[in-house]
Amino acid sequence: MRLVEQGDVVMAEINGTAKRAAGGEMRMSMAEVFVMRDGKICEGAVSAVTDETFERNVLRHDKPVLVDFWAQWCPPCHMIAPVLDEIARERAGSLTIRKINTDENPLVAREYQVMSLPTLMLFRDGRPVYAVVGARPKTQLLSELDAALLR
Repeated sequence: MRLVEQGDVVMAEINGTAKRAAGGEMRMSMAEVFVMRDGKICEGAVSAVTDETFERNVLRHDKPVLVDFWAQWCPPCHMIAPVLDEIARERAGSLTIRKINTDENPLVAREYQVMSLPTLMLFRDGRPVYAVVGARPKTQLLSELDAALLR
């Protein structure tokens, strides 16, 4: 995804498809991505990051960020996506969720030694503090995240 802001107009390119919105917000369905006029992603939406945007949208984020390392060919990645969407909405004030396609963005996956998918990695203050591999039921994932956030 690439965003370009020109005054009150926000343009985005997702998988080669251009989207445009003037003066307000734009909604695109990739992983329920919402983009506001200032180029920031709304709370409660799982949004994609890339090798280029990872530092800005994950490492420098002001609250904990759960990153979903995934790939299109990975069935468990698709199984956990709706769970992450729900958690993103429910925990919008305290947790941000981002996803990164490891096939399209291999540098970050290599840097954090992601070997299996899906890998969920929790970052706080720019550092990974928790990681888990594989899909999980929502209640189990929330329990593990809560425990990691209390440390």
